[in-house]
Amino acid sequence: MDYFEMFLKKRKLTKSKIEKMMAYTDRAIKGTDDVCRFLHNLHRDTNIGLISDYDTDGLMSEVVKYLGLSLLKFTNLFISQRHIEKGYEFTREDIDSLGGIEVLITSDVGINCQDAIAYAKEKGIIVIVTDHHLPNDIKALQADYIVNYRLDDGFLSGNTDVCGAYTVYQIFERYAQLYSEEIPDYDKFMNDLVLLRHFAAIAAVADAMPLLGINHHIVGEMLHFMNYITPFDQSDQIVQGVCYDGFIQNVYNNFHIFINGVIESYYHDFDMTFLEYTVIPVINSIKRMNADPMVFYQMLFNSPDTASENTKYLIELNEARKELVHRKMEELEETENEDGKYKQPFGRYIFMTTAPLGVAGLLAVRMMDKSGLPTVILNDAPEYDKDLNQKVYKGSVRCPHTYSFLSNVNQSGMAYCAGHECECGISVIADKLHPFFDFLSHEFDGMFQAKETCDIRKDRNAFLNQFDIHIDFDADIFNFEHDGEQLIDNLKKYAPFGKDFEPPRIILSFKRQHGMVKPIKENRHTKIKLAPAFSCLLWNTAPEEVISADSSDTVYLTGQLSKSVYRGEWSTNFVGQLIS
Repeated sequence: MDYFEMFLKKRKLTKSKIEKMMAYTDRAIKGTDDVCRFLHNLHRDTNIGLISDYDTDGLMSEVVKYLGLSLLKFTNLFISQRHIEKGYEFTREDIDSLGGIEVLITSDVGINCQDAIAYAKEKGIIVIVTDHHLPNDIKALQADYIVNYRLDDGFLSGNTDVCGAYTVYQIFERYAQLYSEEIPDYDKFMNDLVLLRHFAAIAAVADAMPLLGINHHIVGEMLHFMNYITPFDQSDQIVQGVCYDGFIQNVYNNFHIFINGVIESYYHDFDMTFLEYTVIPVINSIKRMNADPMVFYQMLFNSPDTASENTKYLIELNEARKELVHRKMEELEETENEDGKYKQPFGRYIFMTTAPLGVAGLLAVRMMDKSGLPTVILNDAPEYDKDLNQKVYKGSVRCPHTYSFLSNVNQSGMAYCAGHECECGISVIADKLHPFFDFLSHEFDGMFQAKETCDIRKDRNAFLNQFDIHIDFDADIFNFEHDGEQLIDNLKKYAPFGKDFEPPRIILSFKRQHGMVKPIKENRHTKIKLAPAFSCLLWNTAPEEVISADSSDTVYLTGQLSKSVYRGEWSTNFVGQLIS
């Protein structure tokens, strides 16, 4: 059974079409050369202030920026200490907190911070904005230098959307191209510079950039490198000989400590699953739980002891985040209170919560995943916004990409968004909340349909048709292991998969009596052996839960295939969940 051809046919793809999707140019974003020339002529002891966002893209962009400037021998670098309760854009207070800086460089933020930028320029500070978010008003831009692909009409003709960390990384890559003859030990410099790009690649995944073109290239490169330098040995063993620059070497040593701190025993590779479901959530917990971003920078930039201590703190923070999101999701899904009235005043599109602003985006993602409808999560207590001079409900938005949410809402006069077109923060004017709901209803009713659940018990064929690949163990029992391995090998040729290049949706079916079921981790998880070198791993599923979903003796699992080696023996794993 050629499961890979099944996948291509289902997605209406060809191998040549995939190759075109992955093509990219090395063209620098407009404005990059101007910034390079400015940095080239800048004294290396200039006081430079650094400001970024608080999410993984913002944190990684700050790491890239700090390390890149360090490689260029700038010595006086000051990172702003910002917290999420201040909002997405930075303020005059953030400028003052940096002290007597002469230059300000932003990353993953700044394109819409005109008041703070004007204030900085009044103080004689030269402002460089690197960002990838949509500008609200192009005519209002005031920074001395701007690098943002959204202001460069030609960039997307050969590339795809890029994250904030990659945007700022381009400055250092381009600098090396322009001034290669002036850089001592150029080859060593480039070796270390490329290592910065791996942090930008992590940011690209975290910020849900399309995994096409340049993003596909740098993420694949990063995964390969991380598997080389971070063997999952559950230790604080120092990674040797990765970098020529001692400071960057220390950063990678500490990153290794972090990775081995968050790893779970069932991961065998630094792959997309590990990155998306373990590494990034732990880093993002800083923003979600309104923690101090300096915890992350100190973890990477300081001693191994600090790295170990801060890793433990971030793991605990992420566990608290999980519990908080679970509790707040349960509150959102409650339909009635003690009086029999609906708790949610609108019932669709807009949901009110008492959750901290940092987790509003996660709640919006989960609610949209459940309903299939655009979702606005707002804090249920309005607060005064001094810029708007009125009370607003603050929150977060997630919307299908077929509708330009940010642009349309910002034109409505009832709410203001900042961020990406379909993933953004929002402030709804308090006395216009109900008219805003009417506006959304007018826009969305008929455009989007609530997600319907296809029940396997009612229509088995329709249910199976939702998946790209159906691996039927009982129909392919003799070639099962071989065909599974061949599918993995073919998928690896085009990996990694992600946004706009999603991994195949796989459903695996087998007769219950064909699987050897074994409990693991005190009966909390289950391992099912179907063949000598083929196992299914079900997390948070007890063995007694492994029953058929359609009242037959056939068990259905959905998940992803992977290969691993343990003590020299290769095995194929299907990591997924039970369809019940």
